[in-house]
Amino acid sequence: MAHIPSDLLGRPENSGLEAPAVRPPRRMAAAGMARLALALGAAVCVALQTPAAWASESGLAVAHDHAEKEASLAREAYAAGDFLGAAAGFLRAFRADPKPEYLYNAARAEHRALRLDVAEALYLRVLGLDNDNPVMIERTKSHLAELRNLRAALAKAEAQGKAKAMEIARREAADDKLEATTARRAAPQPAVAPDRGATLAAQTEAAASAATARTLSAVGAGTGVAALGVGGYLLVSALLRQGDLDARTAGSGPIVGYGHDAYSADQRAIWARRRWGGVSAGAGLVLAGYCGYRLWSGPAKQASLSPTGDGAMFTVQF
Repeated sequence: MAHIPSDLLGRPENSGLEAPAVRPPRRMAAAGMARLALALGAAVCVALQTPAAWASESGLAVAHDHAEKEASLAREAYAAGDFLGAAAGFLRAFRADPKPEYLYNAARAEHRALRLDVAEALYLRVLGLDNDNPVMIERTKSHLAELRNLRAALAKAEAQGKAKAMEIARREAADDKLEATTARRAAPQPAVAPDRGATLAAQTEAAASAATARTLSAVGAGTGVAALGVGGYLLVSALLRQGDLDARTAGSGPIVGYGHDAYSADQRAIWARRRWGGVSAGAGLVLAGYCGYRLWSGPAKQASLSPTGDGAMFTVQF
């Protein structure tokens, strides 16, 4: 007897005949009458049969045998793991002899081959058949639920796989961008030729600024010297006028026409000269010293260009 996989339905090849039932003993007379009646009925049936009926029964027998052969080969393919071949064989058997178990077995083979849409359609066809096998019906419903759960799990795994693949691609793109940026920064930069016009303008501006500072220092120093001179003049003139005033008041008697008020006015004028002379001389001394120091300590500034093709050099020095 051929082997049938555990999840298929059907009988092994050449085992479709049922064993004859055991009859209880009867009385001999009743048995004889029954045999005679059966013989007469068989004779009448044989006499009434037409050639078309004989041909129909012969065709059914051939179709049944062909279906059993296809189912046997399909079971072997299923056991060997050739689920698509097994599904095709069971469908050929079902077309030859439309037994529900052939269609059920075809659905199982498609299910095992993970052709879920085809398997689902075959399961639904099995449930739509006029089938009085409760075991087949329950198995079909159970496998249909398993198929739909499997489809949902595969869709979820596919979605997660796509998301993971997109994340990996995004990270790889970011890494490539970082590597490109690092390589670009590490690469030696080409030398940029200096802008001669901009260089000349910057150097000329610096030289002009230095020249302005030196000019202001010189002016300040001159102003300080002038203030020092004015202050010195005021101090000297105050000393001379004080001497003259002292000489005029050195006598024993009063000076005719020169009273106390005139003396006080002259004395205030002398003190004013001394005060303003001292202030002017001090300020002039400080200003002259500071500006002179700036002139003396400031380095010479210059503006220059790099040599041109003909060897020319432009230099401005202050």
